[in-house]
Amino acid sequence: MSRCRQLGISGVWLLSMFATALAMLLGMLALWLSFSSSAELDGRYQSSGQVQLSNGKVLDISHSLQ
Repeated sequence: MSRCRQLGISGVWLLSMFATALAMLLGMLALWLSFSSSAELDGRYQSSGQVQLSNGKVLDISHSLQ
């Protein structure tokens, strides 16, 4: 009797776990290959938003790099 059958692990469960692990690995590989660091960005970068202080006042914040 195989060890998998003794533990009650079905072939479908093993196949689904393998497929999930493979999908996660391929997703991580795709993210790694499409990553571009901020050092590789050309031109201008700008960020803006709002910050709410503890006293309730809201400040508009903006930052830019060239």
